[in-house]
This record gives sequence, structure tokens and C-alpha cells, in this order.
Amino acid sequence: MTVVDIHCHTFNADDLPARGFIRRTRFDDSRIGELVGVLADRLVQGQAPGYQAEKDELDRLLTVEAFTEAHEATPARVDPVDRFDADVDAAYASVEISDPQLLHEVGTLLADEAAVTGAPGAEEGVWDWVTGARRAVRWVKLFGASRLQNTLLLVRNFDDEIDLYTPLVVDMDMGLYDRANTRIREQIELHEKISRLSMLGRLPGVVRGRIHPFVGFDPRREVRDRMAGEVETALDVVKLAVETYGFVGVKLYPPMGFKPVGNTKTRDMTEAVARQVDDVLRELYAWCVAGDVPITVHCNRSNEAHDDYLEFSHPELWSNVLDEFPRLRLNLGHFGGANRDAPPSAWPIQIAELATAEHPHLVADVGNHRIYDRVLRSQYLALLRRLFDAVPTAGMADRVMFGSDWYMVAIHPEHDRFLETYRSAWLAEFGKESTESFLGGAALRFLGFDDPRAGSTRRLRARYERYAPDRTPTWLAGAA
Repeated sequence: MTVVDIHCHTFNADDLPARGFIRRTRFDDSRIGELVGVLADRLVQGQAPGYQAEKDELDRLLTVEAFTEAHEATPARVDPVDRFDADVDAAYASVEISDPQLLHEVGTLLADEAAVTGAPGAEEGVWDWVTGARRAVRWVKLFGASRLQNTLLLVRNFDDEIDLYTPLVVDMDMGLYDRANTRIREQIELHEKISRLSMLGRLPGVVRGRIHPFVGFDPRREVRDRMAGEVETALDVVKLAVETYGFVGVKLYPPMGFKPVGNTKTRDMTEAVARQVDDVLRELYAWCVAGDVPITVHCNRSNEAHDDYLEFSHPELWSNVLDEFPRLRLNLGHFGGANRDAPPSAWPIQIAELATAEHPHLVADVGNHRIYDRVLRSQYLALLRRLFDAVPTAGMADRVMFGSDWYMVAIHPEHDRFLETYRSAWLAEFGKESTESFLGGAALRFLGFDDPRAGSTRRLRARYERYAPDRTPTWLAGAA
């Protein structure tokens, strides 16, 4: 069975405005978000490896002789994951001395959350405040890790049980009124090298997983670049990432301040700019349809840059896009969110209503669902059962994809069991055939990797033929 994590992240604090992002990341308890933001200020700012430092390390691993030397049975080189774990231990010890009250408060809040939601072990009192505090520190330190470390942590979090990861690069600068230290163009170069290492089998400690990322895009950046007369615009960079650097899709984040289509004046855009944003998005969608380039979008009421943008990825807005571009390969990330006591108007229901024959490539993923919450899990699976059994929404049954949203999910209890929990629950509720689709089949169809004629398949096959002809994965259509 092929397993795909269609929604994950390996960026660090040099790739996005970390302070603004963490403070806007929505927690059920806003006090948790506030305290985690304080931890981030103390433990991460200025510590994430930048472009040149990581490029040098990746280039070293891509050199055959250096890779062989680094992996000889000698104690000279420290494993990147072991190095990260040591950094987490040191960070925890530092805060324990400088501000034990901060650790105690954030740890207690996270432990209380685990107990309320019925996380495994909560009834035995395993989730004490120390467990919660360590989890918070470790999550924050992920923003200070290298992209290579985060890639290895992602793979090992799931015990290298996943065949394909599609890490999503994000562009949030304009929404967060800040600037990432590492430009998107530079991030593309770094992620391409990590992807190539996975193709060559040179990611330390990784046997199974392949890495093929999506590139982030904000249409407002393209409008700004055109106004400034830039030689290379944001959309040019997206096309370069897909056509030259092996990226397999595009990531959009509407809650940063733009709608999928039908933009109007906002606190950040004039009416004239809004019309240009629509033009840019339509140009992107048309290019994606022509080249079989999939798009993953944030589709949940969360992580908005401003309260005004909370509904900017509403399913109805994506319905308007699909009316114009019915063959767009579109993943509505997070499937509208998984919540207790979902009302009849819940986004998952509205998304499922779009899964018609007229929209053959509309899919959704389950990234960052609080599946450890036993009540939520039971209610959510029951909701899906009703959707899959009802005629108007039955088309969604083979369009739901596994996605972890790692490392955003790593703040949750039992995050290392996210795959196993979802796999077991899905198998029990929907059976073997549906589970195979959920874990990988639906994602391969979304990506176009099940069709040897698809542009996405042709591009990736050409990349393997160039760099790793003897390691073309069996899950890619047409592989020998």
C-alpha cells in the first residue's frame, strides 16, 4: 500500500515571519497561544539556519564522496535528529532556570487540554505539566531547526512508513506585515536539494520516503512585482519551481488576505489592486489546468492574518473557481476542519457537495485534525459516514486524503501516532479499499501520478531519469 502525506511542512523561522505566524496560529485556548509565542521569542528568534549555511550542508551531502564519508561507521558526525534533541533538552533546561513559571503555566494548560479531550494516558495522569511543557518547547524549537532536520524529524515521526511527502512552502509575508529572511526563490533551491537527496537515497536514516514539495504563492506579491517592473515576478518563480526545480504543486493561503476569486477592496488592497489579484489568480489557475499542476489551499476557519479574512477560503468561493476551471486539481486543505458537534452548515459538508462529476479533481485532506480527541474522532467519522452514504455528497468518499500538517500537529498529544490513529479508525469505519484510497490512492490521483499522460507525471519522471534513473518510485505511473 502506498502512503502519502499530502499536507506537511518543513520550513523554519527563516522562511516565514515566525513571530507573527506563531502568534496568529489559533489554539483552542488563546492563553496557550500567547505563552507559546513568549517561548518562541526566547528560544527561536535569530537561531534558524539561513540560506547559505544550509545550502553548504546540502551541497556537501549531494557530493558522493562527502556523503559516503559522513555515513561511514564512525562516531565523528552527530545525527541531525540527535543534534535537534540535544538542542531541545538544552532549551528546556534554560527556560526551567530563567522562567519556571512560564513552563509550569503552558505545561499545565496543555496537560489540561489532553485530559479534557481524552488523549491516551490522560486517565492515568500521564499528561502532567512537565509532559506538556516539553511538548511546547520541542514544538517551538522546530522553528529554529534546519529544513533538513525538520525533514528528517517528519520522516522519523512516522517511522519512515510514508512513501511520499509533499511539504508545502508558504508565502505569508504580505499577510503578516513582515519579511522572511530567506526569500521564496532561495527556499526553492534548498527544498530542491532536499528533494534530490531523497531521490538519491541520501537522506540520513531515510529508506522509504521521497520528498517532492509545493511552492507557496501570494497573488498580491505578483501584482506588486508587476507594478515595480521586476524582471522576475512571483508567478515566474512559481513556474520556475515547477518546470525546473521539480516542485509538484502550488500552495495558496487565502486567510492571509485574498479570496480565491471575486476580490474587492480590503484593509490591505484597493479596488484596483483587488481586480488585478483576480486577474493573476485566473492566470495561475489556467496555467495549472494546462499543465496538470495541483493546488493545495488552506481551507479552514483558522490562521487568518486579520479577523476580516476569516471566511476568505470559504467553500462557496472555491465553488466559483471550479465553475470557471472545472478540471483544476484542487485540494481544500484540512477539509474545512474537524470539530465536535458540526452544524449542518459546516465546511466539510459544503466541500463534499462540490465533489461532483463536473469537478473530477476536487479533493480534501485531514491535516492537523485533533484525532486524539476521542469524542471528536467518533463524531467526525460518523459525519463522514453520513456524507459518504448520502447521494448528494457520496462523491467525496474516494476524495479524502491523509495529510498530517506536520509540524503544526506536533503541538498535539500523541502527534507521533497521528498516522496510526487515523489508519486504524478509517479501517474500522470504512474498510480496506477505502483505507488504501485515503492513505495514498486519492493523493496519487490528485497529483496526477496515476496517469502516465499527465503533465505532472511526465515532469517528475523526467526528473528521476535525470538524477536517479534506477530509483524511480513504483507509485509513479509508467515506472518499470
